[in-house]
Amino acid sequence: ELAASLEQPTLSRPEAEALLCYAAYKQVVTRWREEPGRFKDFVARPKPNGYQSLHTNVRLPDGRLVEVQVRSEAMHEAAERGAAAHGLYKGGVDTPALLLPEAAATIETLRALPVLPA
Repeated sequence: ELAASLEQPTLSRPEAEALLCYAAYKQVVTRWREEPGRFKDFVARPKPNGYQSLHTNVRLPDGRLVEVQVRSEAMHEAAERGAAAHGLYKGGVDTPALLLPEAAATIETLRALPVLPA
């Protein structure tokens, strides 16, 4: 009985995706200085339309301020094509290298995080 109480709980897919988002966010703010007061957690508290993402602003070494959004693939699909879609009026870029060449490698590293099994 004691051993059973010490077992790892099984996470649901949304819970595991949320944890991966927070881990990726931690990597971003470890690499670049986060702008105070700019963190928004729409993963723990989704918007009414279901939108989920972590948002923050970081300051690059050259002084530029950049908005960073961290979300799982499922969260991204909902944001881009589902009820929370905003790409048509915000304008989207699917290739991170077009935005900030110096950030592209880090973004690709974050994308290479393990994919959860279906």
